[in-house]
Amino acid sequence: MKVCLACSHGGHLDELLQLSQVWGEHERIYITYPGFAARNLDKVFLVANWARQPWMLIPVFWRVLMTIMQERPSVIVSTGAEIALPVFIAGWLLGIPRVFIESYCRVHSPSTTGKFVYYISSLFLVQWPEMLEVYGPKATFWGGVY
Repeated sequence: MKVCLACSHGGHLDELLQLSQVWGEHERIYITYPGFAARNLDKVFLVANWARQPWMLIPVFWRVLMTIMQERPSVIVSTGAEIALPVFIAGWLLGIPRVFIESYCRVHSPSTTGKFVYYISSLFLVQWPEMLEVYGPKATFWGGVY
């Protein structure tokens, strides 16, 4: 099985890496932004941070779509932030299951990314039981990543 791990660098990447025992020895690819932490990842595809440059969303989406078509992951997992949107749309178009894990810091209010990907996620996980009421019936609580 090949796992596509998509997130922005920093805290989102840290949360995702804390789950490394979940995908264990499975092959994995990363889709993220250029940064110090990205240099240490095995197979990484870097894209522009389109949140800082909104006009880049179309070329970023195209790069993501081509990467996912080439790599053919079995599942896409993301902890956010905005990079999840083009990756999840590409996965949705290609019929690849998509798992979103809302950030641990989201205790009472949803993230902007979470609001968008909630509708196209195959599995939407929150890390606080209070967030079940915020998001609705599609959200699931399995505990926190810490």
